[in-house]
Amino acid sequence: MSKAAFGLILGLFLWHSPAHGVDKVRIGLSALSPTNWAIWLAEDFGLLKKYGIEPEVVYIGGGATRGINALASNEVQFMAIGGVGAINAALRGLDVVMVASNVNLGTQRIISNPGLKNLKELKGKRVGVSAFGSNTHTTLLMVLKRWSLRPEELTVLQVGPPRQCSLVYRRAGSMRRW
Repeated sequence: MSKAAFGLILGLFLWHSPAHGVDKVRIGLSALSPTNWAIWLAEDFGLLKKYGIEPEVVYIGGGATRGINALASNEVQFMAIGGVGAINAALRGLDVVMVASNVNLGTQRIISNPGLKNLKELKGKRVGVSAFGSNTHTTLLMVLKRWSLRPEELTVLQVGPPRQCSLVYRRAGSMRRW
């Protein structure tokens, strides 16, 4: 066998050989949301392993605020959170980078008891958000501004991820949701 043929075979063997080590990476999810399904699918189908990445997907919960805290404390190396958390953290001096987004529009909705017919009727009512500083909270503040309401005119409750339960138990009269 010639040296050229041997070199070609060796090169092809090395080129197609699997990675000797994999990088273990913890990826945090700030919400149980359909927008995060791609991360679970990538983990379940081993899509990242072929690139030498061994993902461990962990549910952090609590919205962007807790997600940024997990990222800043190095509990996770990547975080799937809404842009509000990353933007606020960067504005406060945390060295974070937004890599990508799979959503190009707001997915939040206001859900209420049947009695609420108009957003102006939120005045004096209780509204639930996942966490202060979260996407749901920031979106609520933007909606209030659009409808010429001030946050002081209603009670904003931090009710955590299972916001729908709060509506059933009437802790909150209405709430933000994805």
